[in-house]
Amino acid sequence: MKRFAYLLLVTACVLGLTAPVFAQLTPTVLCQGNTCGAAGPRNYYYDVSVLEAQLFTSFGIGTHDANPANYSNWVTPAGWIVTIKTEPGWTMPDDPFTPHGQNTGGPTGLCPYTVFWNGSNGIVSGQFGFDNLNKPHDVGWVCSGVSENWASPVGTGTGPVHGPVPEPGSLLALGSGLLAMAGTFVRRRS
Repeated sequence: MKRFAYLLLVTACVLGLTAPVFAQLTPTVLCQGNTCGAAGPRNYYYDVSVLEAQLFTSFGIGTHDANPANYSNWVTPAGWIVTIKTEPGWTMPDDPFTPHGQNTGGPTGLCPYTVFWNGSNGIVSGQFGFDNLNKPHDVGWVCSGVSENWASPVGTGTGPVHGPVPEPGSLLALGSGLLAMAGTFVRRRS
């Protein structure tokens, strides 16, 4: 009987020490931006939380808008910073706009950029957001390495959220401007 009790005690200790290693972060991301019909204080606004025993140190959402001038009124937790990741590998899945609470048909494409917040101080919950006048579409998110579930409803916790996408005319103007700049550069070099 003593051996059995000792075995149970050792097993409990081992499981107690290793359980945190096997615990997976379980984020909830509520999309509350006023651009997509919610009552948030910004056009794009996200309330992110994890279980009490967990902490997260980064959060990002997909975007098609890499121009920092189009973003204002940032909401960022104290001690955190925000950047727009434009390097390869920072793409997020996306789909056309779907109202909150409904399932999207996607993802059908990729956002080429990510709006990314990170901080060295882990938090259990935080608010993230910004104003951007571009229209919303469904985008993926990542919270300390855990991503959205596209089978879940949009904006209600584990599914995709909304992020900005420029109008096709804006993209055409941007592309034309970049081509004109490239042409000027090439002519000056010759």
